[in-house]
Amino acid sequence: MRGSRPPHLMDLKETFARNVRLTRTKKRWSQEELGERSGLTRNYIGMIERSETSASIDAIEAVADALGVLASDLLKK
Repeated sequence: MRGSRPPHLMDLKETFARNVRLTRTKKRWSQEELGERSGLTRNYIGMIERSETSASIDAIEAVADALGVLASDLLKK
């Protein structure tokens, strides 16, 4: 249950958001550039990075491929 989880533990959506943002900024890419490279919109990338949406498996794969990393790396805490 989500409500019983200690607040210091990040959920998977937040972990993915953090890892996408960190990886993107290390490459010095804008959200727009990541969107273009992944085939997703800048707005959607922003929503992912703010944990406002749960990315589909297809979107996770597209972002990982664009960033040149394994999808599993973006999901690691």
